[in-house]
Amino acid sequence: MIYVMQAGGKGGPIKIGYRRRPKQRLSTIRPGNHESVRIVAIGDGDRGKEHELHRKFSKFRIRGEWYNYCDEI
Repeated sequence: MIYVMQAGGKGGPIKIGYRRRPKQRLSTIRPGNHESVRIVAIGDGDRGKEHELHRKFSKFRIRGEWYNYCDEI
């Protein structure tokens, strides 16, 4: 499953990733983040789709799988 998470409130950074169980991934991300993190979208997809999305939004990349918020994402 492809997931999109957001740190902080609206306009906060976005994480795009792949995981069979996105809610479990959320539980590993929350403790290491100084802001609240929530899942904002979950959809079908595999690692190939995840990499496609990373390339598509590369101009918004902050670091790793984290991106600046934008309407396109």
